[in-house]
Amino acid sequence: MNAIRACIRAARMIKEEGAVPLVGYVPPIPKLEKTGIDDYFVNAQKRSVAYPKSYNPLEGDFADARPVGPNELIEWLVEQKDEAGWERDDVLPELRRAAIWARVWHERERRAWHAWTRRAAKTFFVGQDEIEQMVAHLGLAQRDEPKASSWNDFDDGKILEHCVPILNHAFRLLVDRNGTERIFQVNDRNEATLQQSNANIHKALHDALKAEFGTVPPARLLEASNVLWKKETARLAEEPEPFCFAGDDRVCFKRFDWKPAEAPFPAWEEFLTRLSDREAFMAFVWSCFEKKNRSRQYLWLRGEGQDGKSKVLGVLLEVFGPAGAAINNSHVEKGNQFFFSALYGKRLVIYPDCKNAKFGMKEIVRNCTSGDPVAVEFKGETPFTTVLRIRLFVASNTKPEFTSQAADRSRIIYVEVAESASKDDPTWEERLKAQLPGFLWSCKATYERVCAHHGDIPVSEQTKAMLDEAAVAFEEQFHDIFDAHFSEAPGEAAPAKPVATILRGYGMNNNQINDFKAWMGRVHRVVYRPRKDGRVYEGLAFLPSSVR
Repeated sequence: MNAIRACIRAARMIKEEGAVPLVGYVPPIPKLEKTGIDDYFVNAQKRSVAYPKSYNPLEGDFADARPVGPNELIEWLVEQKDEAGWERDDVLPELRRAAIWARVWHERERRAWHAWTRRAAKTFFVGQDEIEQMVAHLGLAQRDEPKASSWNDFDDGKILEHCVPILNHAFRLLVDRNGTERIFQVNDRNEATLQQSNANIHKALHDALKAEFGTVPPARLLEASNVLWKKETARLAEEPEPFCFAGDDRVCFKRFDWKPAEAPFPAWEEFLTRLSDREAFMAFVWSCFEKKNRSRQYLWLRGEGQDGKSKVLGVLLEVFGPAGAAINNSHVEKGNQFFFSALYGKRLVIYPDCKNAKFGMKEIVRNCTSGDPVAVEFKGETPFTTVLRIRLFVASNTKPEFTSQAADRSRIIYVEVAESASKDDPTWEERLKAQLPGFLWSCKATYERVCAHHGDIPVSEQTKAMLDEAAVAFEEQFHDIFDAHFSEAPGEAAPAKPVATILRGYGMNNNQINDFKAWMGRVHRVVYRPRKDGRVYEGLAFLPSSVR
């Protein structure tokens, strides 16, 4: 049993580092009562001499290594049973091994162990008492429990024995380098939900202790258990993953039970045929599922309306569940200090009805997509700093506006959507959902072909021309104003106040003046500089017609 305990400790440490531990049992050697690892290697050496070309322990004796999680172990046994055609007599010895492992794994978690035995008994049609008998030799019989009236005697030792395992089963703790704590509740699928208070922690303890001892535990015990648990529990090494596919058991916000599979997707194809850059759209869709992608791009879908773009984004958002979010105009208002709390733990974010054509130039877009640290603040909670890895979709009826500046142009994937010929198909949305595996399989193939290095997604020549046109349209007024009032003048300097007066005469606000200032720097090498005698634009002169 001590060997299993040590193996479990090692497996948990490996999992905490983000790797996937597997366990292999040393196969018995004939005529030996017990086979140790040294016996195995001596015998393996003999076999390798006898069969030098064909013998490979990793492909033979340890080819079917087992997962370490007790619940995953049940699923592994089911797979082995189905594949090998095991009968009951074949299953019981393997179930016994699994039960011994699970009993030691849940050594201090009585409720979790009983839940495991119920699931195993139901899965393999055996009695719970039969499973209990398989582990009776371990000597881990439950200790006498304290009486219901002895809460005052519940010291740290009893909290460690009874309360900490309850919290270990349902919660995970993350502590930043600066000491900020974040607690996540996890379900049986290892999906995490950030806790903004201790309410769920106290409820889990309250319900479990009341069921165990028959009376309501005092609030002071719940709080003391929470404090001690934070000191004793194994901490998460990093933020939960936004999502994980089947087979990856790391803590995440959303776990997909499926993987893309090659299949037709006519409902999606109808939409793709109406896009100005279908390849970029498909590659960007898969980048949402590709954790290695580190591009800073976002995708802007623009159509006149009745083109299906909102339904398409809604279907994609539904796929991500708690790892996705939709934002609206109120979320992106200036001064919303809680904006990033709505995006924490999200991978996909959609802005389905954007009214602001200049949204792409906002600082929050860069904060969301660039991978830079941002301050996340929930109401009533201490702010903390983290990195958001968000893939952003924006949909609008108006064309986006942005400057020719590389920081603006390089981030946007601009895709036009043509109007749909069929506007009254009530089955289209459901067909989009049903055909997702095939569509995503094709998106994955497209992404791997055009974005093998997980950087920026390339766009078509048509998209590049649309970006040029949009930048020129946005800056056309700047050209007109400059030609009417100013000229390049290296070595000279124009006072800033008269420049602002001219620009406000054209109805410009502070943000637009800043855009004009940046444009003059890019196009005419004009530098805005504060001086002791006032603020000036170096390299700029007024035309005679503008001097009053």
